[in-house]
Amino acid sequence: MYPRMNMLAFSKTMINAVLLFTLPSIAFTYENIALNKKACQTHPYINRHIPAATVDASNAVDGLKTDFSFFGQQCSVSAEKQLEALWRVDLGAILGIHHITIYYRTDHVPWGPENGFVNRFLGFSVYISNTTNKENGVLCFKDYYFTQVTIPPVITLNCSRHGRYVIYYNNRKSRYLPPYYSQYAFNDLCEFEVYECGSNTYGPGCSEKCGQCLNGEQCDHVNGACFKGCEAGYYSTMCKIECPSKSYGKNCLQTCSEKCYTSRTCDRKTGACDGGCVEGWKPPLCDAECDAFSFGRNCKKSCGHCQYGEPCNKKTGQCPSRCASGYEGNYCDKPCDHTFYGPDCNLTCSTTCVNQSCNATNGKCLKEKAQANEEKRHNSSVAIGVCFGIVVVFATAVVVIIVYKRKRRQDQNQLPPHKPKRCMQYENTDLHLSNLNKNKQGAESSARTETDKAYVDLPPDVDIDEKIHQENPYGDMYVNELYCPDFLTKDIGSVIMKKKKAENDGFKREYASLPYGERYPCDIGKLNVNVPKNRFKATFPYDHSRVILRRNAGSADDYINANYLDGNERKNEYIASQGPKESTLADFWEMVCQDKVKQIIMLTNLREGRKLKCHQYWPNLGNKETYGTVSVKSMQEKHYAFYIVRKLQVFHKPHVI
Repeated sequence: MYPRMNMLAFSKTMINAVLLFTLPSIAFTYENIALNKKACQTHPYINRHIPAATVDASNAVDGLKTDFSFFGQQCSVSAEKQLEALWRVDLGAILGIHHITIYYRTDHVPWGPENGFVNRFLGFSVYISNTTNKENGVLCFKDYYFTQVTIPPVITLNCSRHGRYVIYYNNRKSRYLPPYYSQYAFNDLCEFEVYECGSNTYGPGCSEKCGQCLNGEQCDHVNGACFKGCEAGYYSTMCKIECPSKSYGKNCLQTCSEKCYTSRTCDRKTGACDGGCVEGWKPPLCDAECDAFSFGRNCKKSCGHCQYGEPCNKKTGQCPSRCASGYEGNYCDKPCDHTFYGPDCNLTCSTTCVNQSCNATNGKCLKEKAQANEEKRHNSSVAIGVCFGIVVVFATAVVVIIVYKRKRRQDQNQLPPHKPKRCMQYENTDLHLSNLNKNKQGAESSARTETDKAYVDLPPDVDIDEKIHQENPYGDMYVNELYCPDFLTKDIGSVIMKKKKAENDGFKREYASLPYGERYPCDIGKLNVNVPKNRFKATFPYDHSRVILRRNAGSADDYINANYLDGNERKNEYIASQGPKESTLADFWEMVCQDKVKQIIMLTNLREGRKLKCHQYWPNLGNKETYGTVSVKSMQEKHYAFYIVRKLQVFHKPHVI
C-alpha cells in the first residue's frame, strides 16, 4: 500500500512568513557539497510495484526541487511503521560546513496543520560526524520548539561544524511526545543541501581565512593547518608568516645568495635578488657566475677581445694576459689606431706603408709606398730629367757661394790684430756668438758671462739650437755632406785644432751640415690644443712617426712631443723626446710604461746657463713620486766624471717595470 497521508489545509501566508524569517541567514555564494554525494537510509521504502529509484535515499541529494511528491522521483521515502528513521550523506572528506537546508515532502498539498506530512517532520535531529555513527558526532540541531503551525517545509540550519557525514534522524520511541507528532518516524526528504564554508576559510562560523597553502589548497576547516605545506614565501603550520628577509621558497627553506647586491636580501617567493647581483654574478638568483664572455653587475657587459680567445675577468672585464691582435684599452675593446697593430696595439706599422697604415691584426701594409711610387713613376719620367738639371744648377750655386764666403773670411782674418772685426753673419744677433772668441785673453768666468747673456736674451720657448740654425751663415750644408768626414782616433787632436781655426769655423760648418727644418708633415704638434705641451715653439714631432699615448688614443690627450726612431735591427727601436715640461711629466711616464722603456738617456742638463732645458722627471735618491698613474722610486745613483747613472723603479697600476 501507499503510505497514508492526512491532507490538511495550511495558509500560504504562513509559509511565506516563515521563509522570509529564515532565508536572510543564507549566503547564496556557498557551494552545496552534498550534491550527488553517496547517501543511504536505515529503513528504505520497499514495494515490489514501485521501482527502488522512485524512493531512493540519493534522491535527496540529486539537486532537483520541482516535484516534492511520492511519484516525482525527487524525494527519499522511508518504510512505514518504524519508530526510528535515519538518513545520511557522505561528503567524501572532513569538510567545513556553514549551513544546511532541508526541503521536506509536501505532495503538492498546501503546507500547514492540515498537511499530513507536517507531523512527520516534527521532532527531527541533525548530526555532524566523522564516522557513520551519529553518537560519535555532534548534534547540530534538535527540534524541541516547532509545532504544526510554526514548522516550515524548508528549513535552513546555521550549523558551522566540520565533519564527513551529515545525519538526519527522527524517532518516536518516547512516551512523552506531543500529541501532534506522527505515530511513526519517517524521512520524506526531497532535498538535503549541505553548504561548505567559503573558499579558503576555516574555524567557527568559517570566519577565519586560510593562509598561503601550497597550490591554493583548502586548509583544515577546523584549525586552518595546511596539509601539504606552504606556498613559496611563507612558513608555519597555517602558512601565515612570511619568510625572514634572507630566506625564500617553499616553507622558507632556501637562503638568499650572498652575491645579492642589496644586503643579501631577495624576493621571498622566487629568490630573485633585490637590486640585482654584484659584479660577476648572473641574475635573478645570483647563484651562478657570469657566462664566459660577459662581466660586471648582472653580467650586462660583454668582454672585449682577449688574446687567444680567453674569457675576461667576470668582475672587472679585464683580460687575463693581454689584448688580442688589433685591440687595446682596459677592456680590449678599442681597435688599434691606423698606425699600430698586434697584441695591445704595441707594434708600429712600417714606414713603407702609405700613411703608415696597416692591417691591425698582422701589420701588413694596406698599401706599400713602393707600389704608390711605382704608380707615380710611370707618369713622371720627363719630370725626373728636369728635376735632375735643377739639382745640378743648385749644387753649383752652393759651391760658388761657399768659395766666395771662405775667400771673404780669409781677407777679414788678414786685418791688423788691434782692429778685430766681427763676421757679418753674426752681427746684430741676440746670441752674440762672435763675442765667444773676441777677446782670447778673457778668463773662464768671462766666457760664462757671455754665454749667460745669450740665454738671458732668448725667450723661454726658443731653443738656442733653433736660433743658431735660423742665423746659420752657411746655408743647408747637409746638401753636400762635405763637413762630416771620417778620421782616425789618433788624429783627433789635430782635427780639433784645425776646426778651431778662424773662430771655430770648422765646428760651425760641421754643425751647419746637420739636417734642419721640417722634412715631413708635423701638423698634430701645431694644433692649438697641443702647443702648450711643446717646450719650444718651432720643434714638433713628425706625424708619421710620433708616439701616441695609446691609453688616450683618438682623443686630444694622446699627444706627446716624441718620435719613434728605427734601429739597425728593428723598427721603432728608440724614442727621441723633448725634455719633459712640468705639465707633461705624467704623459712622459705614461709613454715610458706603454713602450716598456728600460733605459732613458738624457742628452741635456736640466739647465744650460740660465736656460731651463728639462724639468726634473725623477725623485731624489730614496724618495718616491707619483706622476699621473705612474709611481717612480729612486733606488740608486752612481756619479762619474761626466755623467750620472740612476736606477729607478717604476710602478704602473699593478705592474712593475
